[in-house]
Amino acid sequence: MEAVLKKFTDPYERKARLYPALVAVLPVVVAVALHTDWLTLDVSNAVYVAIIAGILFWLAGKARDLGKAVEKRLVAQWGGMPSVTLLRHRDQRLDRYTKQRYHQAAEHLAGIPIPSSSDEERDPVDADERYRAVTSALLSRTRDTTEYALLFKENINYGFWRNLRGLKPLALALAFLLVAIGVWHDFALIRSFNLPDGLELVVVGIGAVALVAWGLTITDDAVHRAAESYALRLLEALDKAQA
Repeated sequence: MEAVLKKFTDPYERKARLYPALVAVLPVVVAVALHTDWLTLDVSNAVYVAIIAGILFWLAGKARDLGKAVEKRLVAQWGGMPSVTLLRHRDQRLDRYTKQRYHQAAEHLAGIPIPSSSDEERDPVDADERYRAVTSALLSRTRDTTEYALLFKENINYGFWRNLRGLKPLALALAFLLVAIGVWHDFALIRSFNLPDGLELVVVGIGAVALVAWGLTITDDAVHRAAESYALRLLEALDKAQA
């Protein structure tokens, strides 16, 4: 019961895990609702609600695992987490003066020397280890979600997009299933080059929109943008955390 309540009361659990699961199953929920009289209190409706709720909470629990699997693949493509790559001397996304200030603050915060440009070039693996140590120290100093509210918001946003991307294969399969069911139900009409009619047309439309939306919107690039935005807010906290 406590785990269920946490899905609703904890901001990260609700927004980064429950919401992606809800978005993934929403087309199916809508399709079931169209074929069900939700205002009628009977056993069949109670079963529908129980099944959908069970799937939703199970999926919310799996969202993190699926998102983490996607994150592992993407980090390999990115060459490291943005919070690490942004600190590299060879990375050009930050101006050199801001990066110099972050390096100085990072040394003070983590208590380890930041590699010079030549050190980084000579031993990039050790340099990244130092940058990851900085990130770990910074995360431990910024756990107060009230004091670092903007950072917490960006963390939630990254978790939301990462977990959405993890759920994408399942969401696409569910959307395709809706289209297939609608087409199969009115196959006689389609064979005569007509669209499905009534509720089947609505179900096919919902499934088709979901397929397009997930295919075009929930992408690796969207996850990267969210990760970079979170990393930038995290590094900005260096000025405050090391004070």
